Order: sequence, then structure tokens, then C-alpha cells
Amino acid sequence: MAGVPFVHATGEPFDVGYSHGAARADALRAFIADDLCRINRLAPEPVSVDSLRPVLAAYRAAIAAATPALSEEIDGLACGAGIPAELALLLQVRREIIGFQRVPARGDCTTYASLSAGPDGGPVLAQTVDLNGDLDDQIAVLNIGLSGSVLSGSVLSGSALSGSAQSTSTQSTSTSSGRTSSGSTSSRPTSSGSTRRALILSFGGLLGYLGVNSDGLAIGLNLVLGGEWRPGLPPYLAIRHLLDNAGCVADALRILPGLPLASSRSLTLCDRASLACVEILDSEMRIVAEAQSAQSDQSAQSDQPAQSDQSVHTNHFLHPDFTDHDAVNVFARNSSLLRLKAGAGGLAGLAESGTGHGVEEHFALLAQPTICVAGNGDVRRERTVAAVVLLPGRGELHLRPGDPSRSSTQTFRLSGVAAELA
Repeated sequence: MAGVPFVHATGEPFDVGYSHGAARADALRAFIADDLCRINRLAPEPVSVDSLRPVLAAYRAAIAAATPALSEEIDGLACGAGIPAELALLLQVRREIIGFQRVPARGDCTTYASLSAGPDGGPVLAQTVDLNGDLDDQIAVLNIGLSGSVLSGSVLSGSALSGSAQSTSTQSTSTSSGRTSSGSTSSRPTSSGSTRRALILSFGGLLGYLGVNSDGLAIGLNLVLGGEWRPGLPPYLAIRHLLDNAGCVADALRILPGLPLASSRSLTLCDRASLACVEILDSEMRIVAEAQSAQSDQSAQSDQPAQSDQSVHTNHFLHPDFTDHDAVNVFARNSSLLRLKAGAGGLAGLAESGTGHGVEEHFALLAQPTICVAGNGDVRRERTVAAVVLLPGRGELHLRPGDPSRSSTQTFRLSGVAAELA
């Protein structure tokens, strides 16, 4: 597959959205024109912009109340792409508009994190991305830096290296506008007014999906089905909000419970020294896995049992408070259980074979047939449309677009992160 589009955007929220929209304008307008973002190929009943206006207004109000900066960015996306604001909003909430149907819904994403299985024994978060709607053609990578989103350290710049080893680099420096970022973070502004940057995997104009930021926080996700899906903050935007405002897993876990999430998800979070996996159902959060590296766990006692430094999640609830509310159908659950076993076994195999593994070894695991889900020609069925390996300690996003068993690796970096940590 050819190089994935790479969008670099820095500044105030509206300006960031405008740059994104302008860079992807033709693709986004074509996507919207395709059965209304392909929603009408997937939803149980056809919808129109007119019929969706009341629910879109409810989503707009919820997003603006919870994350005003992202609301402004959506307006900028609309202006840059030359589309109505309500369509830019629809791009953010299309998964919630489609909803879930108990019988056909499957999920199929497999996500894992380890504090020691990455290169040089460092942290890694990896996952397959499984979506319906044949969204391979909607992939883009965003390099985002919002003014006022501060971090410790020096100014970082974004660069992308394609699978053909060609590189494109864009240098950028932003000064803080004085806007206060929401949430509780451990970061402090520097005299240079540096902005926290984030590399985001995006589909069809999404401001967020999964990614890694320049503080060393990486976030992945899984679809889990249950509860009431209602107007609120879409989890994809919640992930973006966390990457903008959290410098580590602990920060993210403080921010996340205050967000009015619109639908159920599982999030996997990993930084340089800790990880957590959380499940969200009806805006309630449960932690299903949590770990710290041995070096960072100052409270560890020699007589305590060793704690696993890894987490694996697929598409069924694991926390006992939520398992009785799982709406996944039996066929999807069987698939989820098989992939959970394959992911855990594969990750354990990497750990047993030595400390630290390269990106390609993780892609080899993600490309295995049990974990990598092939399509059957039905646009309504989820299939693997990408695989991602995130290295939070290096500020890197490695991507195989499409079927990862057939595509080559493309690498995107927040330059300066590795040197800063060295």
C-alpha cells in the first residue's frame, strides 16, 4: 500500500482542525458522499442529515461541554474541508450513530501492552485495528500540537518515514497562548512554551482514534458491547483528549472518570514505566489490569509475588462487574476468546525468548491468522484494516495499513523523544 497521508498541524484548536480538513478535503468529501460516510451500508435503517439533526445537536452540546477545544477543532475541520459543521461532527460520531446490533457485531481488535517486550526491553503497545465499512482507504496519521498543551522538555518536531524508507520532516515551534488545558496533569510549562505533541491514527476525519504523545503516553482500544449508547463524548475523542492533556497513565486514569462517554469501550494505556487496561460501561470505569516496571515500583517488597508487566484485551468484558452486561454474540465471543488466548500466548512467547523485541517481531504476531481477521466481502463485517505498534519511550507510531500480513511497515516519529530519554 502507498504511503499513508500524514498531516502536521500546530496551533489553536480551530487552526489545527482547519489544517487537518484542508489536507484531507477531497477524501473527506468523497467519504461523506459515499452513502453518508458509509453509515447507510451499516446501520439497521437508513438515515439522513435531516433525520440526524436532533441527535447531532445533542452530541455537539456534550462534546462542547466536556472538551471545548475539540469542539473548536471540529469547527476548524469543517471550514478547512469545506463541509457543513454538522457533517464534520458526524465524522466524529458515526460509530455511535451506527450503534451495535447484537447478532452481526463482532469487534475483532486485539490489543496488548508490555513494559519490557519492546526494543531494548522497553515498553510497547500493539494492536490490530478491525473495523467494518472497508475503511482502509480512510487511514491518515496526524501529528498534532495544540497551543497551550504544555510538556516538560524541549520543543519536539514531527517526521514521517514511509515504508519505502523515504522521509518527510516538518519542523515547527509553537508558543503557548495561555489557554489552560483541562484535566489534571503532571507536566509543567517550560520557558520555551513547548507544546505536547501527539501522533494519532485517524480514519475518515476522526480527530482521535489511538496514538502516542511526546510525554510517552500511548493509548489503544477495543470495542466492547454493552449498556446504553447515548449522546456524550465519543471514546475516540476521549482518547485524543487524554493524549492532549495527560502525560502518563496515572494522569489519564485521573481524567478519564470525569468524561461523559457516549459508548462502551476498553482502553489500554502504557507509558515508559506503567500500564493499565480499563473497561467502560455506561460511563462507569473498571481497571482490569495494572502494572509498573520493577525499576519504578518503589513499594515492591521482596516477599511479594512478581506482578505481570503485560496486558491483553480483545472484545469481551473481563471485569466481573461488567461480564453479566456483555452484549457480544456467541460467535463474536468465541472469536474474542481465541484471539485473547493467541495474543497472551504470543506475547508470553516473546517474553520467554529474550528481553526486548523489534517492531517487526510484534507485527509478525499481529499478522498471525487468529489475530489478523480476514474479510469475507461483507462490508458490514469487521476485518483487520491496519496494525499498529506504539513505542511510548521513543515517541514512535509504526503502522502496517490494510492486511498487516501483506503490507510493509511505515514509521512516524516525534523526533527528539528518544534523544531526550537517552
